[in-house]
Amino acid sequence: MKTSAICCARNRNDMLKQTLPSWLNQNRAFDEIVLVQWGGVEQVQDVVRAVDSLTPIVVYEVLGTDRWILTHAYNLAARLARHPALYKLDTDYLLHPHFTTQYQITNVSRFFTGNWRMYPSCNTNARNINGCILISQRLFWSVGGYNERIVDYGYDDEDLYERLQLAGYLRLNLSYGLIKHIPHDDTQRACKQTHLRYQMVEQSKKIAHEQRWSAKDQGTEWCVERVGDNHYMVTKRNDGTGL
Repeated sequence: MKTSAICCARNRNDMLKQTLPSWLNQNRAFDEIVLVQWGGVEQVQDVVRAVDSLTPIVVYEVLGTDRWILTHAYNLAARLARHPALYKLDTDYLLHPHFTTQYQITNVSRFFTGNWRMYPSCNTNARNINGCILISQRLFWSVGGYNERIVDYGYDDEDLYERLQLAGYLRLNLSYGLIKHIPHDDTQRACKQTHLRYQMVEQSKKIAHEQRWSAKDQGTEWCVERVGDNHYMVTKRNDGTGL
């Protein structure tokens, strides 16, 4: 099954410069890498130009986004992916060269994720890899992808995993020997104020449980315009005719 690595970024070029080479150095190469630049001032295209890659790297620059919304960004990235196997990565994930050979997605009804519960809560790498998911497009969209009603920090990944498991799909854990999180301070997090994180996670959890997202829900629609080789501009569509 052909593979699309998808990643969304907002002002994370410093991280991407460190991690993108590890994504390109896989023993079993990705068939494409989809990079969604979710607003911000830093141009992801600058990072891509600096690497030599046989793997197609496609950059989608989203205009008119005043803040980071993970659920909207990654649903867009999944829609833009051309291949049936999705490897959802964050800009601060370093991959071992054997990562894609160890974890190959098939049509079997299972998916792989990071899981912070595998290790004691003091293990910061385990906590931060929790957001990595390897899944087929078929399974991802069978539950509607990410819950776009969650627009603030936290619980977006756990909500997706819960809905997949409720649909009868098997969740398997990633090995933390093959993927690492690059530590960084709170200034680079979506929620920069540590004392507010628990409150925001609980609010997102409440939204997720009170308004269960499914394949019947309508996600944000987008208009995509090609502006160069493997470079596109994306804007939100309001007339119901977009992506």
